[in-house]
Amino acid sequence: MTAFGFRWYGPEDAVTLEHIRQIPPVTELVTSLYHIPAGALWPEEDIAARAAQSAAAGLHFSVAEGLPVHESIKLGGPERERYIGQFVENLERLARHGVHTVCYNFMPLFGWIRTELEQPLPDGSATLAFHQAALERMNPERDVWTLPGWNFSTRQGEIRTLLGQYRALGEAGLWNNLRYFLQAVAPEAERLGIRLAIHPDDPPLPVFGLPRVVSTLEDLLRLTRLDSNVLERPVVVDALPVLEQVMRMMSLVAQEKGTELTYRAEGTCTMLATRDEIHQIIYNLTDNAVKYTPPGSTVQVSLFREGDQVVLTVEDNGAGIPEEDLPRIFERFYRVDKARSRAAGGTGLGLAIVRDTVEKRGGTVEAANRPGGGAVFTVRWPWREGGGQT
Repeated sequence: MTAFGFRWYGPEDAVTLEHIRQIPPVTELVTSLYHIPAGALWPEEDIAARAAQSAAAGLHFSVAEGLPVHESIKLGGPERERYIGQFVENLERLARHGVHTVCYNFMPLFGWIRTELEQPLPDGSATLAFHQAALERMNPERDVWTLPGWNFSTRQGEIRTLLGQYRALGEAGLWNNLRYFLQAVAPEAERLGIRLAIHPDDPPLPVFGLPRVVSTLEDLLRLTRLDSNVLERPVVVDALPVLEQVMRMMSLVAQEKGTELTYRAEGTCTMLATRDEIHQIIYNLTDNAVKYTPPGSTVQVSLFREGDQVVLTVEDNGAGIPEEDLPRIFERFYRVDKARSRAAGGTGLGLAIVRDTVEKRGGTVEAANRPGGGAVFTVRWPWREGGGQT
Protein backbone atom coordinates (compact mmCIF):
# COMPACT_ATOMS: atom_id res chain seq x y z
CA MET A 1 0.00 0.00 0.00
CA THR A 2 1.29 3.44 -0.93
CA ALA A 3 2.08 5.74 2.01
CA PHE A 4 1.33 9.44 1.70
CA GLY A 5 3.13 12.19 3.58
CA PHE A 6 2.42 15.84 4.32
CA ARG A 7 4.81 18.74 5.02
CA TRP A 8 4.65 20.23 8.52
CA TYR A 9 6.67 23.27 9.57
CA GLY A 10 6.61 22.54 13.27
CA PRO A 11 4.57 23.71 16.26
CA GLU A 12 4.28 27.26 14.85
CA ASP A 13 2.69 26.02 11.62
CA ALA A 14 -0.88 27.27 11.15
CA VAL A 15 -1.68 23.81 9.78
CA THR A 16 -1.71 21.61 12.87
CA LEU A 17 -1.02 17.89 13.15
CA GLU A 18 -4.71 17.40 13.90
CA HIS A 19 -5.55 19.05 10.57
CA ILE A 20 -3.05 16.85 8.71
CA ARG A 21 -4.39 13.68 10.32
CA GLN A 22 -7.81 14.39 8.81
CA ILE A 23 -6.44 13.96 5.27
CA PRO A 24 -7.53 10.34 4.60
CA PRO A 25 -4.45 8.84 2.88
CA VAL A 26 -1.80 10.65 4.96
CA THR A 27 0.10 8.56 7.51
CA GLU A 28 3.63 9.98 7.16
CA LEU A 29 4.97 13.34 8.31
CA VAL A 30 7.55 15.36 6.38
CA THR A 31 9.22 17.87 8.67
CA SER A 32 12.52 19.24 9.92
CA LEU A 33 14.21 21.14 12.74
CA TYR A 34 14.08 24.49 11.06
CA HIS A 35 15.74 26.41 13.89
CA ILE A 36 19.04 24.51 13.69
CA PRO A 37 21.76 26.26 11.60
CA ALA A 38 23.30 24.47 8.62
CA GLY A 39 26.06 22.09 9.64
CA ALA A 40 25.12 21.94 13.32
CA LEU A 41 24.27 18.71 15.10
CA TRP A 42 20.55 18.15 15.59
CA PRO A 43 19.91 17.61 19.32
CA GLU A 44 18.65 14.07 19.77
CA GLU A 45 16.07 15.23 22.30
CA ASP A 46 14.61 17.58 19.65
CA ILE A 47 14.38 14.75 17.12
CA ALA A 48 12.75 12.52 19.74
CA ALA A 49 10.26 15.27 20.61
CA ARG A 50 9.32 15.75 16.95
CA ALA A 51 8.83 11.99 16.55
CA ALA A 52 6.72 11.85 19.72
CA GLN A 53 4.55 14.78 18.57
CA SER A 54 3.94 12.96 15.29
CA ALA A 55 3.12 9.66 16.96
CA ALA A 56 0.68 11.34 19.36
CA ALA A 57 -1.25 12.58 16.33
CA GLY A 58 -1.23 9.13 14.75
CA LEU A 59 1.47 10.02 12.22
CA HIS A 60 4.98 8.72 11.53
CA PHE A 61 7.87 11.19 11.25
CA SER A 62 9.57 9.37 8.39
CA VAL A 63 10.99 12.11 6.11
CA ALA A 64 13.40 14.88 7.13
CA GLU A 65 13.03 17.85 4.78
CA GLY A 66 15.68 18.95 4.72
CA LEU A 67 19.01 18.34 6.42
CA PRO A 68 21.13 21.36 5.41
CA VAL A 69 24.56 20.90 3.85
CA HIS A 70 27.10 23.40 5.18
CA GLU A 71 28.65 25.85 2.71
CA SER A 72 32.11 24.51 3.57
CA ILE A 73 31.09 21.14 2.06
CA LYS A 74 29.77 22.76 -1.11
CA LEU A 75 32.90 24.90 -1.47
CA GLY A 76 35.29 22.06 -0.59
CA GLY A 77 36.66 24.20 2.23
CA PRO A 78 39.17 23.16 4.89
CA GLU A 79 36.40 22.21 7.34
CA ARG A 80 34.29 20.10 5.02
CA GLU A 81 35.27 16.76 6.53
CA ARG A 82 34.20 17.94 9.97
CA TYR A 83 30.84 19.01 8.60
CA ILE A 84 30.46 15.77 6.62
CA GLY A 85 31.08 13.89 9.86
CA GLN A 86 28.34 15.92 11.56
CA PHE A 87 25.98 15.28 8.64
CA VAL A 88 26.55 11.54 9.08
CA GLU A 89 26.01 11.83 12.83
CA ASN A 90 22.69 13.57 12.14
CA LEU A 91 21.71 10.69 9.84
CA GLU A 92 22.46 8.25 12.64
CA ARG A 93 20.33 10.24 15.10
CA LEU A 94 17.43 10.46 12.65
CA ALA A 95 17.62 6.74 11.89
CA ARG A 96 17.37 5.91 15.58
CA HIS A 97 13.99 7.68 15.64
CA GLY A 98 12.45 6.03 12.59
CA VAL A 99 13.34 8.48 9.81
CA HIS A 100 14.01 6.61 6.54
CA THR A 101 14.28 9.45 3.98
CA VAL A 102 16.43 12.58 4.22
CA CYS A 103 16.14 15.42 1.72
CA TYR A 104 18.99 17.84 1.12
CA ASN A 105 20.13 20.31 -1.53
CA PHE A 106 23.45 21.39 -2.97
CA MET A 107 22.49 24.93 -3.98
CA PRO A 108 25.00 27.63 -2.99
CA LEU A 109 23.72 30.04 -0.31
CA PHE A 110 20.00 29.57 -1.12
CA GLY A 111 17.83 26.54 -0.49
CA TRP A 112 15.29 28.05 -2.90
CA ILE A 113 14.43 31.49 -4.26
CA ARG A 114 11.21 33.38 -4.91
CA THR A 115 10.88 37.09 -5.60
CA GLU A 116 7.26 37.19 -4.41
CA LEU A 117 5.83 35.40 -1.38
CA GLU A 118 2.22 36.53 -1.90
CA GLN A 119 1.54 37.28 -5.54
CA PRO A 120 -2.22 37.81 -6.00
CA LEU A 121 -4.10 35.46 -8.31
CA PRO A 122 -7.33 36.27 -10.23
CA ASP A 123 -9.43 34.20 -7.82
CA GLY A 124 -8.28 36.26 -4.83
CA SER A 125 -5.77 33.72 -3.51
CA ALA A 126 -2.02 34.26 -3.38
CA THR A 127 0.97 32.23 -4.51
CA LEU A 128 4.75 32.15 -4.41
CA ALA A 129 6.35 33.47 -7.61
CA PHE A 130 9.75 33.93 -9.21
CA HIS A 131 10.48 36.72 -11.69
CA GLN A 132 13.92 36.74 -13.30
CA ALA A 133 13.65 40.43 -14.19
CA ALA A 134 13.08 41.36 -10.54
CA LEU A 135 16.11 39.32 -9.53
CA GLU A 136 18.32 40.98 -12.12
CA ARG A 137 17.52 44.40 -10.64
CA MET A 138 18.83 43.36 -7.24
CA ASN A 139 22.27 43.98 -5.81
CA PRO A 140 23.39 40.57 -4.52
CA GLU A 141 25.57 41.99 -1.75
CA ARG A 142 22.73 44.15 -0.45
CA ASP A 143 19.44 42.49 -1.36
CA VAL A 144 19.92 38.76 -0.73
CA TRP A 145 18.67 39.27 2.82
CA THR A 146 15.25 40.21 1.46
CA LEU A 147 14.84 36.91 -0.38
CA PRO A 148 13.33 33.74 1.11
CA GLY A 149 15.45 30.61 1.04
CA TRP A 150 18.60 32.38 2.21
CA ASN A 151 20.95 30.32 4.39
CA PHE A 152 20.32 32.15 7.67
CA SER A 153 23.41 30.65 9.30
CA THR A 154 25.58 32.74 6.94
CA ARG A 155 26.49 36.18 8.28
CA GLN A 156 25.89 39.28 6.17
CA GLY A 157 29.55 40.24 6.21
CA GLU A 158 30.47 36.95 4.50
CA ILE A 159 28.33 37.45 1.40
CA ARG A 160 30.94 39.13 -0.83
CA THR A 161 33.56 36.51 0.00
CA LEU A 162 31.17 33.59 -0.53
CA LEU A 163 29.88 34.95 -3.84
CA GLY A 164 33.46 35.30 -5.05
CA GLN A 165 34.39 31.81 -3.90
CA TYR A 166 31.42 30.21 -5.64
CA ARG A 167 32.00 32.12 -8.87
CA ALA A 168 35.64 31.02 -8.87
CA LEU A 169 34.61 27.43 -8.07
CA GLY A 170 32.22 27.19 -11.03
CA GLU A 171 29.97 24.31 -12.01
CA ALA A 172 32.85 21.84 -12.41
CA GLY A 173 34.14 22.55 -8.92
CA LEU A 174 30.68 22.40 -7.34
CA TRP A 175 29.96 19.07 -9.04
CA ASN A 176 33.29 17.71 -7.84
CA ASN A 177 32.37 18.67 -4.28
CA LEU A 178 28.91 17.10 -4.62
CA ARG A 179 30.54 13.90 -5.79
CA TYR A 180 32.96 13.98 -2.84
CA PHE A 181 30.05 14.51 -0.45
CA LEU A 182 28.03 11.61 -1.87
CA GLN A 183 30.99 9.24 -1.96
CA ALA A 184 31.46 9.96 1.73
CA VAL A 185 27.82 10.01 2.86
CA ALA A 186 25.90 7.60 0.62
CA PRO A 187 27.50 4.39 2.00
CA GLU A 188 26.71 5.53 5.54
CA ALA A 189 23.09 6.31 4.61
CA GLU A 190 22.77 2.87 3.04
CA ARG A 191 24.18 1.28 6.20
CA LEU A 192 21.54 3.11 8.24
CA GLY A 193 18.66 2.25 5.91
CA ILE A 194 18.17 5.90 4.93
CA ARG A 195 17.34 7.07 1.41
CA LEU A 196 18.96 10.35 0.38
CA ALA A 197 16.86 12.61 -1.84
CA ILE A 198 18.46 15.64 -3.49
CA HIS A 199 16.34 18.70 -4.19
CA PRO A 200 16.61 19.97 -7.79
CA ASP A 201 17.96 23.50 -8.17
CA ASP A 202 15.18 25.99 -7.51
CA PRO A 203 15.11 27.88 -9.83
CA PRO A 204 17.09 25.70 -12.29
CA LEU A 205 19.26 28.53 -13.59
CA PRO A 206 22.23 30.58 -12.37
CA VAL A 207 21.36 33.15 -9.71
CA PHE A 208 23.76 36.05 -8.99
CA GLY A 209 26.41 34.11 -10.91
CA LEU A 210 26.19 31.15 -8.52
CA PRO A 211 26.79 27.75 -10.17
CA ARG A 212 24.11 25.07 -10.53
CA VAL A 213 24.60 21.29 -10.84
CA VAL A 214 21.11 19.76 -10.45
CA SER A 215 19.16 21.70 -13.07
CA THR A 216 18.94 19.67 -16.27
CA LEU A 217 18.11 16.14 -17.40
CA GLU A 218 21.81 15.57 -18.07
CA ASP A 219 22.60 16.66 -14.49
CA LEU A 220 20.13 14.10 -13.15
CA LEU A 221 21.50 11.34 -15.39
CA ARG A 222 25.02 12.19 -14.23
CA LEU A 223 23.87 12.02 -10.63
CA THR A 224 22.15 8.69 -11.27
CA ARG A 225 25.35 7.24 -12.72
CA LEU A 226 27.23 8.36 -9.64
CA ASP A 227 24.58 6.95 -7.31
CA SER A 228 24.67 3.65 -9.21
CA ASN A 229 28.47 3.56 -8.91
CA VAL A 230 28.72 3.74 -12.71
CA LEU A 231 31.98 5.30 -13.84
CA GLU A 232 31.84 8.28 -16.16
CA ARG A 233 33.32 7.54 -19.55
CA PRO A 234 37.06 8.26 -19.30
CA VAL A 235 39.03 10.40 -21.70
CA VAL A 236 42.74 11.07 -22.06
CA VAL A 237 43.40 13.83 -19.53
CA ASP A 238 46.50 15.99 -19.15
CA ALA A 239 47.04 16.14 -15.40
CA LEU A 240 49.32 19.20 -15.41
CA PRO A 241 46.60 21.90 -15.78
CA VAL A 242 44.59 20.10 -13.09
CA LEU A 243 47.59 20.11 -10.76
CA GLU A 244 48.13 23.83 -11.36
CA GLN A 245 44.48 24.58 -10.58
CA VAL A 246 44.58 22.63 -7.31
CA MET A 247 47.82 24.34 -6.28
CA ARG A 248 46.21 27.75 -6.81
CA MET A 249 43.26 26.69 -4.67
CA MET A 250 45.41 25.22 -1.89
CA SER A 251 48.00 28.02 -1.79
CA LEU A 252 45.73 30.28 0.29
CA VAL A 253 44.95 27.47 2.73
CA ALA A 254 48.66 26.71 3.09
CA GLN A 255 49.50 30.38 3.64
CA GLU A 256 46.90 30.69 6.39
CA LYS A 257 48.36 27.58 8.05
CA GLY A 258 51.95 28.86 7.71
CA THR A 259 52.86 25.89 5.50
CA GLU A 260 55.17 26.14 2.50
CA LEU A 261 53.46 24.46 -0.47
CA THR A 262 55.50 23.82 -3.63
CA TYR A 263 55.05 21.67 -6.71
CA ARG A 264 56.94 20.46 -9.75
CA ALA A 265 55.91 18.65 -12.93
CA GLU A 266 57.96 16.84 -15.56
CA GLY A 267 57.14 15.08 -18.81
CA THR A 268 53.85 14.29 -20.51
CA CYS A 269 51.45 13.26 -17.76
CA THR A 270 48.36 11.97 -19.55
CA MET A 271 46.12 9.15 -18.42
CA LEU A 272 42.69 7.66 -19.05
CA ALA A 273 40.35 9.11 -16.42
CA THR A 274 38.15 12.18 -15.94
CA ARG A 275 39.34 15.63 -15.03
CA ASP A 276 37.14 15.66 -11.93
CA GLU A 277 38.68 12.45 -10.64
CA ILE A 278 42.24 13.72 -11.00
CA HIS A 279 41.28 17.02 -9.38
CA GLN A 280 39.78 15.21 -6.43
CA ILE A 281 42.78 12.93 -5.91
CA ILE A 282 45.34 15.75 -6.01
CA TYR A 283 43.16 17.96 -3.82
CA ASN A 284 42.46 15.31 -1.19
CA LEU A 285 46.10 14.30 -0.80
CA THR A 286 47.36 17.90 -0.71
CA ASP A 287 44.63 18.97 1.70
CA ASN A 288 45.47 16.02 3.95
CA ALA A 289 49.18 16.95 4.00
CA VAL A 290 48.54 20.63 4.74
CA LYS A 291 45.92 19.84 7.36
CA TYR A 292 47.97 17.37 9.41
CA THR A 293 51.40 18.99 9.39
CA PRO A 294 52.27 21.64 11.98
CA PRO A 295 52.71 25.32 11.04
CA GLY A 296 56.09 25.96 9.49
CA SER A 297 56.15 22.61 7.67
CA THR A 298 56.71 22.06 3.96
CA VAL A 299 54.54 20.11 1.51
CA GLN A 300 55.96 19.11 -1.88
CA VAL A 301 53.69 17.85 -4.69
CA SER A 302 55.35 16.20 -7.70
CA LEU A 303 53.88 14.94 -10.98
CA PHE A 304 56.02 13.06 -13.49
CA ARG A 305 56.13 10.18 -15.93
CA GLU A 306 58.03 7.04 -15.02
CA GLY A 307 58.13 4.49 -17.83
CA ASP A 308 54.56 3.51 -18.68
CA GLN A 309 53.13 5.16 -15.56
CA VAL A 310 52.15 8.64 -14.43
CA VAL A 311 53.26 9.21 -10.84
CA LEU A 312 51.95 11.71 -8.31
CA THR A 313 53.72 12.12 -4.95
CA VAL A 314 52.69 14.32 -2.03
CA GLU A 315 55.40 14.61 0.63
CA ASP A 316 55.60 16.48 3.91
CA ASN A 317 58.13 16.86 6.71
CA GLY A 318 55.68 16.44 9.58
CA ALA A 319 55.53 13.72 12.21
CA GLY A 320 54.85 10.89 9.77
CA ILE A 321 52.40 8.02 10.23
CA PRO A 322 52.76 5.41 13.02
CA GLU A 323 53.82 2.12 11.44
CA GLU A 324 50.88 0.25 12.98
CA ASP A 325 48.46 2.64 11.25
CA LEU A 326 49.91 2.43 7.74
CA PRO A 327 47.96 -0.72 6.71
CA ARG A 328 44.64 0.94 7.66
CA ILE A 329 45.25 4.51 6.54
CA PHE A 330 42.93 4.19 3.51
CA GLU A 331 39.97 2.68 5.38
CA ARG A 332 36.78 4.70 5.56
CA PHE A 333 36.53 6.80 8.74
CA TYR A 334 39.88 5.53 10.02
CA ARG A 335 41.85 8.28 11.77
CA VAL A 336 45.42 7.95 12.99
CA ASP A 337 45.00 10.39 15.87
CA LYS A 338 41.31 10.94 16.62
CA ALA A 339 41.89 13.97 18.85
CA ARG A 340 44.13 15.61 16.25
CA SER A 341 41.71 14.75 13.46
CA ARG A 342 38.79 16.37 15.28
CA ALA A 343 40.85 19.51 15.87
CA ALA A 344 41.78 19.66 12.18
CA GLY A 345 38.26 18.88 11.00
CA GLY A 346 39.04 15.41 9.64
CA THR A 347 36.87 12.31 9.57
CA GLY A 348 39.07 9.85 7.69
CA LEU A 349 37.09 10.00 4.44
CA GLY A 350 39.44 11.79 2.07
CA LEU A 351 42.07 9.05 1.76
CA ALA A 352 39.44 6.32 1.33
CA ILE A 353 37.93 8.26 -1.57
CA VAL A 354 41.39 8.62 -3.12
CA ARG A 355 41.99 4.87 -2.98
CA ASP A 356 38.59 3.98 -4.43
CA THR A 357 38.91 6.53 -7.26
CA VAL A 358 42.46 5.52 -8.19
CA GLU A 359 41.81 1.78 -8.16
CA LYS A 360 38.71 2.07 -10.35
CA ARG A 361 40.99 3.41 -13.11
CA GLY A 362 43.58 0.66 -12.74
CA GLY A 363 45.97 2.67 -10.60
CA THR A 364 47.52 2.21 -7.17
CA VAL A 365 48.08 4.40 -4.13
CA GLU A 366 50.31 3.79 -1.13
CA ALA A 367 51.48 5.63 1.97
CA ALA A 368 54.89 5.43 3.58
CA ASN A 369 57.17 7.31 5.96
CA ARG A 370 60.12 9.24 4.58
CA PRO A 371 63.56 8.30 5.93
CA GLY A 372 64.20 11.89 6.98
CA GLY A 373 60.82 12.32 8.66
CA GLY A 374 57.33 12.99 7.40
CA ALA A 375 55.00 11.03 5.14
CA VAL A 376 54.77 10.45 1.40
CA PHE A 377 51.73 9.36 -0.59
CA THR A 378 52.35 7.91 -4.05
CA VAL A 379 49.73 7.44 -6.78
CA ARG A 380 50.48 5.54 -9.99
CA TRP A 381 48.25 5.56 -13.07
CA PRO A 382 48.79 3.75 -16.38
CA TRP A 383 50.16 6.31 -18.84
CA ARG A 384 48.08 6.84 -21.97
CA GLU A 385 49.35 8.64 -25.06
CA GLY A 386 47.20 11.45 -26.38
CA GLY A 387 46.72 15.19 -26.53
CA GLY A 388 44.84 15.17 -23.26
CA GLN A 389 41.76 17.03 -22.08
CA THR A 390 42.69 20.11 -20.08
